[in-house]
Amino acid sequence: MKQKLIDLIPYGLVLLVGLYLSQLFTGLVLALSKYKLDFGDHVQETLKELAIHPIYYYQLYISQRNPLLIISSIAVVIYILYFAFKKNTKSNEWKASKTDTHGSATWGNAKDLMKDYFSITPKNLADNFNKEIDQDILKALKKRENEEEENQ
Repeated sequence: MKQKLIDLIPYGLVLLVGLYLSQLFTGLVLALSKYKLDFGDHVQETLKELAIHPIYYYQLYISQRNPLLIISSIAVVIYILYFAFKKNTKSNEWKASKTDTHGSATWGNAKDLMKDYFSITPKNLADNFNKEIDQDILKALKKRENEEEENQ
């Protein structure tokens, strides 16, 4: 139980930072609409006021039912929930099963190896080899082998 609460701390911090940034953004947009072309002259004092009193302005914008703050706050909450659930499902996917495997892989035994990899007959092996290999390469290798034997 204590570990689960500790795991929630990063999400709580990200939630607070996200809501804080939503409040700053909303305040700047409202200041832009108020000051219009004189916004550059007032941006520093606006940011200072918004940064110092975030709870006051957040409550003010909520009481005014400011749609920008409401939408951005909902987006922050959805964003955090998405990553919280994604992390939870991702950690469950990587848990190993009780059969000494990793993921869907299983350890093979001798019977599996014989059945899957050595089921080809020697005749089929030779036929497949002759079909797959370039005959000119085989002739060149044989010629080279003969030359080496003659030189020795």
